[in-house]
Amino acid sequence: MPDTVDTNAKALRINLDYSAYGTIAEIGGGQEVARWFFRVGGAAGTVAKTMSAYDMAVSDAIYGGGTRYVSRERVASMLEHEYALLIERLGSTRGDKAAFFTFADTVATRSFKGGNECHGWLGLRFQHQIGAAPSDILLHVELLDPTAELQQQSLGVLGVNLIYAAYYQRASFTELVKSLVDGLSMANIEIDVIDCSGPAFEAQTDQRAVAMEMLACGLTHAVVFDECGRMEQPSTVFRKRALLIHRCSRYRENPQLDAMLRESVALFRTEGIGCEREPLLLLELAATTNAAERAESKDKVHARIDRVFRPGYATVLTSFAETFRVSTFLRRYSPEPIRFVFGLDTMINVLRDSFYTGKLDGGLLEALGRLLAPNTKLYVFPMPAEVLREQLALRKIEPEFWNAPDKAVLGVDDISLTPPAGHLLDFLKSAGWVKSAGT
Repeated sequence: MPDTVDTNAKALRINLDYSAYGTIAEIGGGQEVARWFFRVGGAAGTVAKTMSAYDMAVSDAIYGGGTRYVSRERVASMLEHEYALLIERLGSTRGDKAAFFTFADTVATRSFKGGNECHGWLGLRFQHQIGAAPSDILLHVELLDPTAELQQQSLGVLGVNLIYAAYYQRASFTELVKSLVDGLSMANIEIDVIDCSGPAFEAQTDQRAVAMEMLACGLTHAVVFDECGRMEQPSTVFRKRALLIHRCSRYRENPQLDAMLRESVALFRTEGIGCEREPLLLLELAATTNAAERAESKDKVHARIDRVFRPGYATVLTSFAETFRVSTFLRRYSPEPIRFVFGLDTMINVLRDSFYTGKLDGGLLEALGRLLAPNTKLYVFPMPAEVLREQLALRKIEPEFWNAPDKAVLGVDDISLTPPAGHLLDFLKSAGWVKSAGT
């Protein structure tokens, strides 16, 4: 078979193989995945049952209530229920001839009125060989097509890709991940959670390594981990939370990080903003930014990532070199206050016009406009002068870019940047978008 197989050929190969047999259960998006297997012919070799519990009361009666309909918990309940029925009804008659599977999805496509969150959870419980204990793959996907019809089409392709990958592309986990978006792009979907478990994936259970594969293969621009270190859909982690976010350096570990974030919480409270929940402390690392870093050894990359994860903090691994892209990403999921927690070196880097050359038509001014979206501010912390010089050198910022008084520790009010960057910094401070912290 060729490395890349189109959806039609994938569905047909599964149907004619006769070694995989199971149930396809779909909520919300319609029978988009099941339709592929019937469309190509030979579905009797693959499909034992299709199911669509569209009405909420019907869905609750079958899979249990008490959970959101588009959630990890709901798709897990669907897999549990349907797989148990499959084994109960067919285990004795077909268990020695086929590897059983249950595919499930629960999806919200664009509503008739529009404006809703378009996303879904997909899951596959499958035997990787006849008689084996089952393994699971769970995916969360953002549906980015502009219409419900196109979203449904993308969902169907993704579902077939998932089943095909589980049975034919497990030998290389990288190839399995890449194949999930065969025939699709990030204009169609963004897969931001992959959770694999069971005997088929004994060597691929480290979610941080999985996140790196997702970023490297272009499935998403950002992978979010909650405060317990579990990969989760962004809206679940960020919902109704003010966000205090620090971009972690790829070059060094910040010994003052915990103190900075504690002081940021105190500074945020002085603003007197009423929030329904406690602010979320969020650490971000641009895990893949350029060719040189992508070529680093996996051990080196993983060691850098492991330094970022800390108990009690949420974490997001991204492919964002520019800070304004982080702001845009967060605003997709939360209207609540966002406060970037910066060291002084990062503040200077953000104001470098050359950093945006070729990336934005509007250059620095457009970048600042995107970064400082509504209800967003920058908390800027002081740094030892010598460390500041070292960090600017690593970013190849020439010393004449900044002029500082002869002080051992420098804050944002202690520096005078060369115009026009200096004028911009003065404006941001006077407008309240930049606040001096930790001084």
